[in-house]
Amino acid sequence: MRFNLELEVPSLNLCKQLKELGYPQEGGGWYWVEEKKEVYKLVFFNPDKLGYIAVYNEKAEVIKAPTVRELGEILNEFVIIISDNEANYRAELIIELVKKRYLKFNKEGGYEYKKHY
Repeated sequence: MRFNLELEVPSLNLCKQLKELGYPQEGGGWYWVEEKKEVYKLVFFNPDKLGYIAVYNEKAEVIKAPTVRELGEILNEFVIIISDNEANYRAELIIELVKKRYLKFNKEGGYEYKKHY
């Protein structure tokens, strides 16, 4: 299986929403960077080696693209607050997704889900 960065970070739209909600935009990592009007690409910044993001393009819109791991760290803290352990939390989440018809188990032992973005 080939590495696909766009499966490791949220979409541009979701990253914009996270930014609007106050998700930290500092430090190294992946960023959606506007190359030209409304055209973005994912760029990795390491402030220790490349300077800061302004080195890329001072006028470009820059939006932090947190990785699955970074988002997981936040959710793990949340899991501890709302459930006694991660297994119970995940089971409770799956139950809610099935109840709200976002997820459905099929007879073959698999599952199907609806995308609602």
